[in-house]
Amino acid sequence: MKLLLITDTHGDLDCINLLASRTGADAVLHSGDLGFYDEGSPERLTTRELILRIIHSHLPQEKKKAAKKLSRPEMIAFIRRQSPLSELPDYLRGEKQFSLPVYAVWGNHEDNVVVEKFYSGEYSIDNFHVLHEKQSFRLGDFHIFGLGGNVIINEKFFDRPIAGNGGRVWSTFTQFVELVRTVKRNRFDNEICIFVSHVSPGKEPFASLIGAHSRADYIISGHMGPPFSMVWNEFAIREIAEASARISGRLDDVVAVWNKLRTEIRDANFNRDAEGGLRQLCDFPTERGGRGSNRKVSRWYRDMININLPDAEIGYSILEEKDGAVSLTSYARRYSKNVFRDNPGCLEIS
Repeated sequence: MKLLLITDTHGDLDCINLLASRTGADAVLHSGDLGFYDEGSPERLTTRELILRIIHSHLPQEKKKAAKKLSRPEMIAFIRRQSPLSELPDYLRGEKQFSLPVYAVWGNHEDNVVVEKFYSGEYSIDNFHVLHEKQSFRLGDFHIFGLGGNVIINEKFFDRPIAGNGGRVWSTFTQFVELVRTVKRNRFDNEICIFVSHVSPGKEPFASLIGAHSRADYIISGHMGPPFSMVWNEFAIREIAEASARISGRLDDVVAVWNKLRTEIRDANFNRDAEGGLRQLCDFPTERGGRGSNRKVSRWYRDMININLPDAEIGYSILEEKDGAVSLTSYARRYSKNVFRDNPGCLEIS
């Protein structure tokens, strides 16, 4: 089983089929900022988000510079005329289709209305599966699950899903708790577990916490836009005490936010679920032993691998399982926009 790992396509969905064909992949894992926009999205996005979408477009720099100075109505008209937000409407209409299964989380720059329509089943595309807290998938020996959006550890973290507005989306505490429960219910022994996130565990310790609780072997993420796929685990870069303290400190942040909110939220069912989720996630193996210690360290510290992907215009990775062995190959090149259309062979550099 060969998986194409890709992220941050920002509406350029045709590149998924292009890279899948070139690499011989069996399926695609996408880590968000895919381009969840439809025909009504331009009016729903804030002006700042519209400008970001222009920046991420394939337009020449001089056109981008001019477009950013337009009034909001002019900017919306310009986007509709010269730079659609995403190719997703073509796939929704059936004018285009994915050539192989695609499993994707949403990113932090998406239209939450469109995300909600996929989440509820109102929108669907053949061969396209949106990963969220209520389901997981098996591909050969791989168990795939995920949750996208941003992670914001403040009052917004305890919003109701799908949380977001104006072109920004974030995931909530109760969604992460439900994801862990879903994975635990569906897990088999000896499978390879892959947690697909948008935020990187290198920047957000809460992602590491969810990976640890779900016994993930790999955490695939995007969002950061590195020049090459970054691959690491906690054992390679931190002592166990430091790694544990990093996650425990983030849990303390979550508990502090909840203690501030709990008297303000009048929904008894929500409060009960939040309290139960906190107890579950706080039951976390933190340890003091270092690398020189003889004590056995937890699996999350020694074995969980993090892969933070570059934006799709720069590169991608291939994760392959064959005859019981797993290999990871990364491809990248520093390049400008139009990378696929102007020079579709440029990503053959490893």
